[in-house]
Amino acid sequence: WDAPSKSMFKATMFHHKLLTRNIVCRPVARILGEIACMKRLVIKFFRSKFILAFLFNLIYISFIHNINLFYIVRSKWECDRLQAEIDMMKEKNQTVDHDLKDLTTNHRTLERYARETFYMKRDNEDVYVIKTNY
Repeated sequence: WDAPSKSMFKATMFHHKLLTRNIVCRPVARILGEIACMKRLVIKFFRSKFILAFLFNLIYISFIHNINLFYIVRSKWECDRLQAEIDMMKEKNQTVDHDLKDLTTNHRTLERYARETFYMKRDNEDVYVIKTNY
């Protein structure tokens, strides 16, 4: 049985230091390794001229150009508002058409409308207008 040499002793001590350092620093080293890996992937991704051209055009169209993203959204809102106004006007037009048809065909409706709107009366009647302020 030979006594251990000095070089063998140094090697085992070095190995022992590596083991203890790996146990303590392993999570930190893993995180740093993942960050470095992500950096490499990002750099590799952005080195492609097609990706850079796509990103430049996307930014240009979204924010810089005259017809940008904000203009499109604002126009969409205005279009929706105007469409709602068109629908409301169509409904109002239908009710007015219905009232006009009723006024032209029904004599009693015409008389009632004339009495209520223009305060017309027959010769033997008196009309009293009572206005209330609510």
